[in-house]
Amino acid sequence: MKPVKLFIFDLDGTLVNTLEDIAASVNHTLTHLGHALLSLDTVGRYVGDGLSKLLERALDGRTELFAEAEAIYTEHHRRNLTVHSALYPGVRDTLEYFKRLAVVAL
Repeated sequence: MKPVKLFIFDLDGTLVNTLEDIAASVNHTLTHLGHALLSLDTVGRYVGDGLSKLLERALDGRTELFAEAEAIYTEHHRRNLTVHSALYPGVRDTLEYFKRLAVVAL
């Protein structure tokens, strides 16, 4: 096997567990718009396809609320990005072991 020269990681959800902060921002948005809160498990099922899809799912497809929801979510999440987020177990040791790493943030 050839030695690995470079690892490239996606940060959110790969190296860092951000689900609780995402769920808090989703639920803040839903509360502001007068909608019922979602469980952590439900939000977890909704993530993975970007913010647009996350909010579309959280709003049951009510696209007329999307612009307002996106603004509310983005502002809340920007201010609360790392309240509960933490590295997954073993990530720090793994990152320290390898010399050349890159993190992709889209």
